[in-house]
Amino acid sequence: MAQQAKDLEGATVQALLGLSDILGLTRSQRYHALWLFVDKLLPALTGDQTRQNPNTDWGNSHELPLLLFAVASLLLATEEVTGQGPRQANRPSYKAVYKAACSAFDDSFSASYNSSKLLEASNIIKTEVKARKHRLTTDFLEQMFCKIGESGLATFQGVRLETCYMIIELLYTSKDYRVSQPLECGGKLLAVAIIATAFVITVPPALVTSLPFLSWLSDLSMHPKEVIKAQTEQVISYILQ
Repeated sequence: MAQQAKDLEGATVQALLGLSDILGLTRSQRYHALWLFVDKLLPALTGDQTRQNPNTDWGNSHELPLLLFAVASLLLATEEVTGQGPRQANRPSYKAVYKAACSAFDDSFSASYNSSKLLEASNIIKTEVKARKHRLTTDFLEQMFCKIGESGLATFQGVRLETCYMIIELLYTSKDYRVSQPLECGGKLLAVAIIATAFVITVPPALVTSLPFLSWLSDLSMHPKEVIKAQTEQVISYILQ
């Protein structure tokens, strides 16, 4: 188990470095992203807030994709919040960033883990989005995630809900990454990551409404399901325009 945890951590760091290269981050930005991963995200996932034990049990290795997407969101938020993102001339498009995140996700898993279920879920999402990118609607998104659920992939084979909440809370409570206008630029991608996670892991509505960031995204007087659907449509439409 200790070796599995070590391999998992190494694969995640390599995926993070690869994503940093594709995004064109500077050396200092890359270092800061790694620092966030090691000092913030990793302890939250392992439950080891002191990082005294290098062999901390990661629990379920299928939690890695959630971590990767959280890290990708943090990297994108860097540009918006600190103003120290990639040079203007080399700034990647949101589509390029999405592809980079998917690539890091696929490579890290296919290299080390028996993750056919997760890769299948990823491929369903990527194939469907590519085929219908010009006519995405909230109804379609709901159908797509239902399809994933019907195939037995929605729970990510036992991923812990607590892990999702830890990641989400970190994204929105870190003083360095609190976005002032969460539905602009990188904030939109943060919203996408959160909304997609909520759909895929079928978060109970009662728990969704308890998350503090929702007040920044929309009016909580609306039905939780309608909140998620409305924000999903807005965010996806913006990114694909």
